[in-house]
Amino acid sequence: MTTTTPKHARTVARLVLIVIGMFLALLAAQAGSAVLIGLVILVGVIALFGISALQATMQGVYSAALYRYATDHQTPLPGFGPELLGHAFGPKP
Repeated sequence: MTTTTPKHARTVARLVLIVIGMFLALLAAQAGSAVLIGLVILVGVIALFGISALQATMQGVYSAALYRYATDHQTPLPGFGPELLGHAFGPKP
């Protein structure tokens, strides 16, 4: 089963979040506060888990909508038109 979003886009989003977190951790290190460094790292880890959970939820919703479209040929939810779901079964470039 394929999605409309390439897998590398999710990887890029996570890498961008990691780079921003490292930059903020370096800024906190320049300030010399261990508490600030720990707080920045904690917020970064929580954000990374949050983005991962959000992506997994969105993948589940898309998979359920695609399954319902494949079995009933009806669009189950607003925003999931036949043009979006129909392309999942077409030839890939």
